[in-house]
Parts: sequence; structure tokens; C-alpha cells
Amino acid sequence: MSNYRAYLRGMVIALSALLSSATPGLLSAAEVEGLYEAEIQVAGQGKAEQGEAIRAALAEVMMKVTGRRGVAALPALAPVFKRADQIAQQYRYRPLPEDMARIIPVAPSAAQPPARPVAAAKGQVLWVSFDPATVNQALRQAGLPVWGRVRPVTLILLAMEEQDQRTVLLADSRPELQTILDNRARRRGLPVMLPQDAETEGGVRFADVWNNAREVLLKVAVREQTAAVLAGRLSLRSGTWRVRWTLYQGGGEAVNWESAASVPQDVLEAGIDGAADVLAKRFAQVLSDTASTTVLMTVTNIATLDDYARAMNYLQSLAGVMEAGVVRVKAGSVTFRILTRGSDTGLAQTIALGSVLSAVGSDTAAPELKYILLP
Repeated sequence: MSNYRAYLRGMVIALSALLSSATPGLLSAAEVEGLYEAEIQVAGQGKAEQGEAIRAALAEVMMKVTGRRGVAALPALAPVFKRADQIAQQYRYRPLPEDMARIIPVAPSAAQPPARPVAAAKGQVLWVSFDPATVNQALRQAGLPVWGRVRPVTLILLAMEEQDQRTVLLADSRPELQTILDNRARRRGLPVMLPQDAETEGGVRFADVWNNAREVLLKVAVREQTAAVLAGRLSLRSGTWRVRWTLYQGGGEAVNWESAASVPQDVLEAGIDGAADVLAKRFAQVLSDTASTTVLMTVTNIATLDDYARAMNYLQSLAGVMEAGVVRVKAGSVTFRILTRGSDTGLAQTIALGSVLSAVGSDTAAPELKYILLP
């Protein structure tokens, strides 16, 4: 199991809400680290190469934070790219691992941006981190969405047919394929997991994934405590890799697409990209620099100062929340006044991904939201 997956399993948050027997809703999420940093291949450490690499790194960050591919090409973001080196907080060089040459993107030249990652001449990588506040402000001013750090975990169920071999990709198998999935997921800011077992009781069967058995796959998601399922049917025929993808998320809604290529990297990355695109449209919010929404929220099950601090810190950490203050305190409950750059619906949707608060009732249009602090 890769270090990334081991880390992710440690970060998975299991919510206390249960699903109906038919379809899963949002069960778990993970707090994604590294949204405002990126690694870029470079051919040298000269000023020109460094400048191009920093701009390429900023493009990667913009893609992760908005959840949108191609966002860096929008004219509204041109001013921030012109001063990319000014908002870079830290950067450092390191050797490029040989097995990552086709995974880590390459800094484009001004004349010919590469269509896809290729090995850089001298095998170096520039790691860059950016100021989150500046990046978010640029996105708000451009009217673009911001996808917060707490994101739904997606379970990848991939049935593979290769030369009469039929298998399911598991957490302890095919590390070369896992590396592709893990690194593309990291570049998109999407928490992903693979199943732990196959033919054992309660495991994942090849036939169920290959036939896209919806109810069975959703039950696997319940067992693994994930918010979405990305099911794939991969085959290799006549030198071409093909995958039929289906993403189940929310109340079990399905989104389908297909990919084909001469190398497995392209079709696997297309699966991650498709899933990230769909989930970002649902969860990323367009925040405002000029408008704000005031939300009243009463949180019960607050018995100690530590309980209060946990609730307050959580609310202040949410994407779009500008301020969180106390309106009143009663025995066992606190009412907060929250100022957010988004909507009350968007705030409720973001809270639903975490494991700190659970909604009491479902009327998000009520004058006051009601939540209970989870243990």
C-alpha cells in the first residue's frame, strides 16, 4: 500500500448518519492537504525556467482549488499569473524520481506548451507553495468557485480484463496502476481509496464491477465508508486500453463516460478527471468579495469549554466563512452568527461532509440552522 493511501485511510472521517438500504448518501470525507502546492518538472534552475515552472505550479493549484481543468487559461486570471512569483511562499528543487517522469507535469516553454507530461532533460522537480488567501481572492474576483479542503472520499472499483486475466484492482495489487491513480488524484485534490479484499465475504467480486451492479457497488461503498464510487470496466484489446466509467454519488445518481488510449495512464487519469469534474460541480462554491450571507446556527450537545472550542474552530475553518461569533449561550447549546461569502445552502452542504456537526432536521431554509455536536 502506498504512503498516500495509508495517509488517506488515517484521514478518513466516518459520519454518524446511516444510509437507507437502497443508496448511499455522503458517508465520509477527508481533509485534503497540499491544495496550495504543486510539483513541476524543470530542465534547469535558471531564472526563465524557474518563472515558467512557478506559473505552471500556480496553474496546477488553480485546478485543484476550483476543481476545474483549464481554469488557468481564463483571461480573468491573467493578472495573478503575471505575479505568480510574488505570491509563491516557498519553493525548492529536488531530483526527479525515474518512475515519476510521466506523472509530474512539465513546465511549458513560452513557445510550445507540452500536450502531456514527458521526462525533463535533467530530471529535476521544482516544488512550489502559494499563499492561500491570495489565490482564493483571485478566484473570488474572477467569479470562480473555491472547493474547500474537506472533500468526499471516492472508492475506486476497477475490474480489469487483460489477456484472459480477470481481476479487481485492490489496495495491495498492481502498484504501477495505483501510482497513476494516486498521483492524478493528488493533482486534482480528490481523496480516493481502493477496496481491501475481493472474493471474501462482503468483498468485491469481478462480475459485480464488470457488470456495473449498482446496488452491490453501493453496498461496498457503505462498508468502506466512502461518499462516492467510481466504477470502471477496463479491457485491453488490439493494443488499445478502454474503460467504461460510472460515478455514483449523492443519492446514488450515476454519471457515465468512456475513455480509450494506447497507454493505461491516459485512461486511468481520465477516470480520476471525470470524477473530480463531477464532484467539484456539486461541492465547489462561488464565493463573493462584495456580498455576504449571515446565518444563525444553534449547536446542541455543548457541555464543556472544549466542546465549544471544537465547534467554533470547525466553523471558522470552513471554506467561505469570514466570521463566526456567539449570539447566545444556554445550558447545553450555543447559537452562532456566521458570516459567509457563500450561501446558507452551501454552508450546510460543506458541514455535511465533516464529522464535527450533524444537522437536526432537513429544512435549510429555516431562519436558524440546528446542529448537534458529534462525539
